[in-house]
Amino acid sequence: MRQLLVCCLVLGCSAKDLANDLASSAALKATAEASAARSAAQKRATDFGRDASSAAKQRLESEAVALKRRMFGLASDGSLSEAVKGALSAASKDGAGAEAMVARGARVAPVVVEIATVLNSAVDDETAIEPIYTPVSAPGEADKAIASMPTIEVVEGVTVGFKKLDSMTTNAIVKEEAVLVLWRRNDHLLGFVVRKKRSIDLAALIKETPRLMKLFESSLD
Repeated sequence: MRQLLVCCLVLGCSAKDLANDLASSAALKATAEASAARSAAQKRATDFGRDASSAAKQRLESEAVALKRRMFGLASDGSLSEAVKGALSAASKDGAGAEAMVARGARVAPVVVEIATVLNSAVDDETAIEPIYTPVSAPGEADKAIASMPTIEVVEGVTVGFKKLDSMTTNAIVKEEAVLVLWRRNDHLLGFVVRKKRSIDLAALIKETPRLMKLFESSLD
């Protein structure tokens, strides 16, 4: 404003011109301030909406996982459910094979809990996934056990074994189907048991496995 007054005195502006210039400068300043305030308000609204959406999504995912725990009898501490333990035990009576390796393997509970949440949030309500993350002292034996599974697929250079487990009966006396999926990464046996309250399409599960593997391994990072 002071600069406008000096320029007007030097150039011989009239009082009316000075008033118009001052008014124009004030209007421009007000417009700029209003625009900045509007942008800030929009950003706050967007951030709030994003935070609210994220919180709502997390709440729904937590509710979905909690429902599956009740429906399938899933453990909350990272251990395998009693139904899966029974199915693995029945399938490995001779103490050999992939099922026996999983049944007797130690599990890293905190990691498994996180993986279980991610995987169960990524599938439909009628599907439950129990992850497996077991250290192996003899990688060669683990590879041999995986290679002996009935169905073998190579996913991005990794050998993945699939085996249908015998139908299980839950506390609700509802028969279901389950498939054991296994692969090895370095010194750990990775995998999961997929459970459904209806028939499992093995071909469809094989197609879905690469996505589930990526979700599984991203949870380890």
